[in-house]
Amino acid sequence: MLIGVVVDFDRQQPTSRSDGKKEVVATIKSQLSGDESKMVGVLVVGDGVTDAAACPPADAFLGFGGVITRPSVQRATPFFFHSFDEMHTFLQHCGLIAHSS
Repeated sequence: MLIGVVVDFDRQQPTSRSDGKKEVVATIKSQLSGDESKMVGVLVVGDGVTDAAACPPADAFLGFGGVITRPSVQRATPFFFHSFDEMHTFLQHCGLIAHSS
């Protein structure tokens, strides 16, 4: 059995810091906002409170509990899913992804 061990990490990466995911989302939004003719939004999907904390600046947060359900994440969003199928159906219903033919 292989057991992974973290020896070190890149401290220059925003996600290595507290609120780093917010910083990454803000950067993505600023890069995408150049074309005013297109409506651009950022949707964060996650299973932890640091994911939820990235909204705002993200436009929406979808909580995911496919592996573990965290009550704090459930409370952070009205959109919480226990499977990818549930989330996929929701995103189709909202028109964010195309229906399969």
